Amino acid sequence: MTTFIIDHKDKVIHKSTFINDMCNHRSIISREDTNDSHIIEQLQSKKYTICKHCSSALGSNLL
Repeated sequence: MTTFIIDHKDKVIHKSTFINDMCNHRSIISREDTNDSHIIEQLQSKKYTICKHCSSALGSNLL
């Protein structure tokens, strides 16, 4: 199962377990799925953000 859904157009990282309608995920055009937390860390250093709706469902611990 994929852990993360990456929206490359809007530069947003979603946690697949917590993705919901508030994330507006149905409009993701350029998408990548991954289980690799190292990729997520690299993307965050490139100004990708964590989806505020997924992270609020998680508390503050996305990885």
